[in-house]
Amino acid sequence: MDKHPRITAKPYPWIPPVCDTPSPLPYISNSSASRLYSRRPYDTCGYPKSKHDNELKSPGPSGPLSGDKSKMYEIQPPRILSSPTQSLIAPNQSAYVYTWRLPTSEVIAGLAGVDVECFSDSSQTIGLVFSRPISERDYVCRVPLYLKLGMTRARVAFRGSVCLSQSDFSIVVGAHFVLAELLTDIIHHRISTSSKSNEDSPFRELRFDPPRSLVLAVLTIVGMNGHVVDIEACRQLIKWQRNRKAPDSSVQGDFYPERGVVSAYPVKLNQLSQHHWKGRLVRPLTLPQVDLGVFACSSPCGNLKVKCYRLTRHLNAAQVDAGSTPSEKTSGLKALEFEAKDCVVYPLSAWLWFVLSLVPVITYQITRALLSLEMAQSFASHLTSVSSVPSCTVLLPDRLDAPKCMLRHLRCCTKSDKTADEKDILKVWDESVSSDIFYHLEIPQPRDLIQATTFLGANDAVNLERLEFLGDASLELFATLNVFENLPEDADEGQLTAARMKLITNDKLLKVADEFNWPIYCTSCAYVPESRFLPPCYTVSHPKPDDQHFFVRLFNKPIADTVEALLASFLTNYGLRAAYKFAKYYGIIGCKSDGQSSMWSRLFTDVDELRFQMSSLNLDDSQKQSSAENKAFLLHDSIKYQETSLNAVERVLGYHFNNDRLLLKALTHGPAFSGNYQRSVNKSPEAHSNERYSCLCDHRKPN
Repeated sequence: MDKHPRITAKPYPWIPPVCDTPSPLPYISNSSASRLYSRRPYDTCGYPKSKHDNELKSPGPSGPLSGDKSKMYEIQPPRILSSPTQSLIAPNQSAYVYTWRLPTSEVIAGLAGVDVECFSDSSQTIGLVFSRPISERDYVCRVPLYLKLGMTRARVAFRGSVCLSQSDFSIVVGAHFVLAELLTDIIHHRISTSSKSNEDSPFRELRFDPPRSLVLAVLTIVGMNGHVVDIEACRQLIKWQRNRKAPDSSVQGDFYPERGVVSAYPVKLNQLSQHHWKGRLVRPLTLPQVDLGVFACSSPCGNLKVKCYRLTRHLNAAQVDAGSTPSEKTSGLKALEFEAKDCVVYPLSAWLWFVLSLVPVITYQITRALLSLEMAQSFASHLTSVSSVPSCTVLLPDRLDAPKCMLRHLRCCTKSDKTADEKDILKVWDESVSSDIFYHLEIPQPRDLIQATTFLGANDAVNLERLEFLGDASLELFATLNVFENLPEDADEGQLTAARMKLITNDKLLKVADEFNWPIYCTSCAYVPESRFLPPCYTVSHPKPDDQHFFVRLFNKPIADTVEALLASFLTNYGLRAAYKFAKYYGIIGCKSDGQSSMWSRLFTDVDELRFQMSSLNLDDSQKQSSAENKAFLLHDSIKYQETSLNAVERVLGYHFNNDRLLLKALTHGPAFSGNYQRSVNKSPEAHSNERYSCLCDHRKPN
């Protein structure tokens, strides 16, 4: 297999148009695309092949690091987001639009540090168009957004399906090209209102290559009221791009936004009617060159001036400590006044620009959510008899619902977080979310797997540290029982310790993780869009061997800790038996026991199982058989142990009872879960002992 297939990949043969009537895009079918661009091979178990062949060593001062404690792993997106599952949308075929719903514009304006009027026009949003649905649920996932002054939650959901004509299809894909360039300018702090052609523009280093992209989707403008895809807004955006490539410095007259987009270029704010100033995004020419900020217009003020608020790009919105400690500079709303004639108008409204700036964080969090779901489904297919597990809505943990121990004092939820949550009218969506399928299969929920695969350096609301602590101790216990049971009886303490250490080394855990490709599910570092994000359908023209867009360096120790954290996730959710089953199936401890020996049986006998065992003894034989079939965790060895104890009582009494259930009741106190003696006793306290004894004697038979 080619170690770096992207370097030798052929360029995509089409350049998106920028005219009013763009020519149709040459459509490439799935079959032809798969012939041109072969995807990574998968083995018969459904896992990508081991990354040992793709391991990259970084040369050091004295040559290659032969003993390096880290590896470079290729970033692999969820299969549902990339080729070959997805393909480029095509004309006259169904396409599926997904958007991220936010709370009201008033709530978002307060968290973004702008006036409410800056987001007055929120009738449009940005969406992603896929060729196939990305989830069986309309509500895909809930992701946190850590904004300038607090946290909110975005809910990624299915917006609707469309079937584009040939002309509409070309307009939508052409607008995607413009949005991708604007988005690249946003994350690299470039001024998109400049007409100068920058040879060093980061967008020039990208290539439109859908089959090779990490997210195969098309960016588009979506109408919140009626329009699934706003074709007219896309057309106006393409017209603006054409005017920007060939600007007319003598453009005169008054202009107005069409479907929220100002297509003329260049346009000063004073060329728009004051009625349209509110909610526009501008770049004041009076700012120093080192200041690359943009401003959202609030309202006109005297002498043809406009009141503006600086709008943040929110590139760190995936980091849990963002917006948790507002400084004096950002704690209040501070308006600036600019001359309208000195403000260049951005094509998009302030609201659309804000939503577009969230695309890197949204796609990053969607990827994490769907990868965790993919991991849970793989566990279910391996550890249970269920061949196909339906998808579910994934609620990513955040600053509000993460355990307190996970958050330092700088990461804890703030008053603005709670206020925004109280005003979030979309919270009702979360009430209908159910993941019962994984509960019945005894597989950790996707959000639990996110915690088990998130490193401390990811700067996220959760991490694996606590689970790793528990998993390490559990793994040592499993290994101890394993060697104690399987080694000869003459093995001394030193031999037992040496044998146990061989079972729980980090090298062995790392080998297990690499074998099943678990590192692709890990989140190791804070998300930085400048070095990690690529617009949908784009790839890098000339990637480097260690390009952070495609590769991530993971250290061996945290990967081994991930295996222990996964073990602990099974343990905390479903008990020792589920954790043992997980460890045995994936060869983590190499158990030779089937878990039914007396030592393992005693280990797995928890409180709930003991309650069931005792209640089973109170059932008739037919009921006991039916109950045993419905309760797979029934431990027959432990039941036999209980029966042996009853036989000992009979020997003391000198009698054998035909119905041992009555003997068990007579020895069971009231607080017990199963049947007890209280129904057989008199209300008089002093008669308790006599009644209990007479109850036994009524059903006794001499030995």
